[in-house]
Amino acid sequence: MITKVKAQWQSPWGRVRLGVGFAFAALTLILLSLSVALWRLQAAQGHLDQARVAATQLGESQDGAVNRVRRELALASYDVGDGSRALSHGWRARALGVVPGLGEQLHAVQDLRRTAQCGIAMAEAAVPLLEAAQPVDGDPQNPLERALAALRSHPEIVPAARTGVGCLTITSEALRSRTVWWPLSRVSDRALEMSTDVARHGNTGIETVLALQRALDSGPRRYLLVLGNPGEIRPGGGFIGMVGALEASEGRITTSFQSSYLTPSRAIGIRAPAPLEKYLLKQKSWDLHQANWSADYPTTAQAVIRLWKVQTGQDADGVLSISTPIVAKMLRTTGPIRVPSYPQVVTPDNALLELKRLRAHEAVRR
Repeated sequence: MITKVKAQWQSPWGRVRLGVGFAFAALTLILLSLSVALWRLQAAQGHLDQARVAATQLGESQDGAVNRVRRELALASYDVGDGSRALSHGWRARALGVVPGLGEQLHAVQDLRRTAQCGIAMAEAAVPLLEAAQPVDGDPQNPLERALAALRSHPEIVPAARTGVGCLTITSEALRSRTVWWPLSRVSDRALEMSTDVARHGNTGIETVLALQRALDSGPRRYLLVLGNPGEIRPGGGFIGMVGALEASEGRITTSFQSSYLTPSRAIGIRAPAPLEKYLLKQKSWDLHQANWSADYPTTAQAVIRLWKVQTGQDADGVLSISTPIVAKMLRTTGPIRVPSYPQVVTPDNALLELKRLRAHEAVRR
């Protein structure tokens, strides 16, 4: 073989044929590397989707949802790291970079790898929070207490999340500026969709985490949780069927819920706002379940706090409104719960119905 190559090298046409052959072989190897990178990127997206699904099944999984998240993140990390690094540097990357059109695809692959790496790093930093949310048999701490403890013991979580969101924004903008060919465009479109979603919810999540730390990690506090029924709409949300008190002190958090029909007799004499009195109450007493009469939430919150104090004698530091569909979504993470003195187990599928039944049951008792 070597003798034949040397023989061909002796003639001009032989050298041309050898050059074309070597170029064709190199181009084939480069395209093969590009195909492998495409396959690895698609696999990484699949693993990230599986990690997301596992993260929403903390209360349902029997084989350890957090371990599944870790496993899928590790596989995705390999796919966008060692598994696809052939085009990140070396002669193949340099050769592909000078081929018209293909150079743009190379840069798109590199942007895709960086985008995925940013998202994976962000998800890995949040794993301690997932561990805190996973139900633990026999653990006296509730998930919120464990989450706050995780934030105290892992102060890098929030900075890592902020870095991840910024990284996703930069790499996504770079990827969006590329002219990407099919089938790489399918991977690119999916990556942009995922990164945009993660960045948007990531910012919201960061602000929520910081707000929870400020609200619950700084001395004795009591916050009211009002559950609105979207089937009976009010300007400030749905009809308040249930009300709860979340109390936090020195890292310990307790919650209790009850019907919004507290002690109506104590509310007698409280004058309702004129629009509410004219169109709804019509000389009836103004109770807590009708407190969210205003579309201006601070006004509604003040009314809830005022009527709560009148009917219970307790002060409150703030109000959080939750719609019952959100409760169903939360139960998909925490798993089904049993309410003391109530016979039914509340699950994501029956949450709305059971909350309505519980409110009706309490209303009849009152």
